[in-house]
Amino acid sequence: MLKSSPFLYTSDLETVTSLCFRSFEGSNYEVRCAVSELLGIVMATTQQASHPTVGKNRLPTLEEVLNLMASGFLRGGIGFLKGSAGEMIKGGSSVSREIRVGVTHAYVVFIQKLGGSWLESNLNTILTHLLELVANPKAVPTHVDAVYSRKCINFILQSVLGRLLGEKAQASACKELVRIIIKHVNEDSSAESSSKDNSQDTALSQHVLVCSLQQLGSLICVLDTTASTIVCDPSAGIIESVVSVLVHSSSAARLAAAWCLRLITTAVPSQLTPLLERCSDRLDALKSSPEAIAGYSAALSALLGASRSTPLGIPQNRGK
Repeated sequence: MLKSSPFLYTSDLETVTSLCFRSFEGSNYEVRCAVSELLGIVMATTQQASHPTVGKNRLPTLEEVLNLMASGFLRGGIGFLKGSAGEMIKGGSSVSREIRVGVTHAYVVFIQKLGGSWLESNLNTILTHLLELVANPKAVPTHVDAVYSRKCINFILQSVLGRLLGEKAQASACKELVRIIIKHVNEDSSAESSSKDNSQDTALSQHVLVCSLQQLGSLICVLDTTASTIVCDPSAGIIESVVSVLVHSSSAARLAAAWCLRLITTAVPSQLTPLLERCSDRLDALKSSPEAIAGYSAALSALLGASRSTPLGIPQNRGK
């Protein structure tokens, strides 16, 4: 119907989106899959169709499409977001899990329909948008909701980054994730050192770090030994950025960094011994910091666990 009914993805796009969000409420698995496929295809058509860009029936931009989908993820579609990201914070009641899961599947269908080339061209926009969702107060009102939202975002990223992108694009995605990690680590460090009360910003930032670190580790595992090029490249800063999170104030972020190091050493075994030595030295040097003790201890545990998956293990003379 989309080919012969352009109004579905132009003038009536908000109505169609609202109906899809309402259909997710109280739905079962089969209904969610069907509705999410419809929503994803409609949204993808807005970026593929050739149509006049002026007047009432103009095609929405990518930003407008992402904001419409974000409204379902954050607010259940109660009112649509046409303005800045700050407007996403406003809204009513919490979103049911059925709606959030349905929108999550719709994101996957949306990106898969547009393909790997489109994703590669819009990688920065998609990554930033998805990770901003999990940092929104509406997505993480409670700990359970935070875990649920992180799983949804990880599912989207896992479904598209590792399956639609080639090796070169996956390496670019790793670098983009590192950039996001460094940005949030620096912001959190500045917030902690300043006299202002930025505890809420730090609490929200931890969710971005957790998702970014998990996806970075997953991508490096997918790249396997070919990841050694970017892992060993000092300019990429992968190891440095992950290690910097080990002293973060959030335990979830520290554990995610430790897990990421394990995945890195599993894919690139040559990094196992240097990282073990580095974590041991830092653990001795930062005994006065509870966060450092917890973070580097978790990293050592993760690295020791990774040794069973590496062909050479740990050199005997390195044991302590």
